[in-house]
Amino acid sequence: MEKIRGTIGARTLKTALAAGVAIFLSILLGLSYAGNSGIIAILSVQNTKKKSSEIAKQRLFATVIAFAISSGVFLVLGFTPFAFAVYLLIFIPISVRLGLNEAIVPCSVLVTHLLAVESVAPAWLLNEFMQMVIGAGMGLLVNIHIPSLRVELENDINEIEAKMKEILHNMAGCLRHENFCHNQSLFDELESCLKKSRERVLQESYNYSGDDVNYYIRYMDMRNSQFEVLKHLGRYVDRVHLIDEQAYLAAAITDQVADDVSNLSPKKLSLEQLQAYRTQLSGMKLPKTREEFESQASIHEFMSDLELLIELKRNFML
Repeated sequence: MEKIRGTIGARTLKTALAAGVAIFLSILLGLSYAGNSGIIAILSVQNTKKKSSEIAKQRLFATVIAFAISSGVFLVLGFTPFAFAVYLLIFIPISVRLGLNEAIVPCSVLVTHLLAVESVAPAWLLNEFMQMVIGAGMGLLVNIHIPSLRVELENDINEIEAKMKEILHNMAGCLRHENFCHNQSLFDELESCLKKSRERVLQESYNYSGDDVNYYIRYMDMRNSQFEVLKHLGRYVDRVHLIDEQAYLAAAITDQVADDVSNLSPKKLSLEQLQAYRTQLSGMKLPKTREEFESQASIHEFMSDLELLIELKRNFML
């Protein structure tokens, strides 16, 4: 089963199950056009429980509207292609106005059955409505149990923190002139990872609720804010062109911050310690050349943003 799931995909398996069971139930109940239940089920299987529930409600509501409109049109104009076109001219704008866009096609398919049998008798309306109930219901039912993404999210967290550490250590190397500029590819990888993780968190929030999910949402928000700060840090690093005592001290602090990335309650390097380092930087010799001035100014800006990086993490833990 695991091999099949890996090859075909969970949603494909759910779709096949929902369609097959929907058709079987329709045949069991003696409904005409039983295969239509399977088509509706296929259209109703979504990636999340929330989406499946919304789709099911929308389609049931839209079905009532479609039957009311089509019944009136067919009784007045007869069961003709022209009458079906008039029905669409009325039903589509109403559906769009009510936000029922995804119900237009399946509901209209049901109406074509009324057109084919040339009847809007209660028995036929009930036949078509039950197909919508069965199809949409099976689409919702197969999504009742959707596996949690907690394991994937924990792996994302580890990957994000590892890349942040790598970026900060790389910056420390740049300040020591071990590298000549920050590595842009590391930023691109981190940005991609954050985007992927954010999408995963949103999907998890659609399927589950509670403090655990809220934690992941807040965590990803915090890391995304820190990523913006990291981009500023990278720009300041590129402006440091001198190897001096201030650059080495800033590099040492950056290495400590990097080692502390995974610690969500910073103890190794508190803001008080960072401020003490900044005071130590301020007490060093004043710049004598323009190049020294620009480098020292960039280091001070760098330290301010490094402080912000830590502050964001501390606020997350409050």
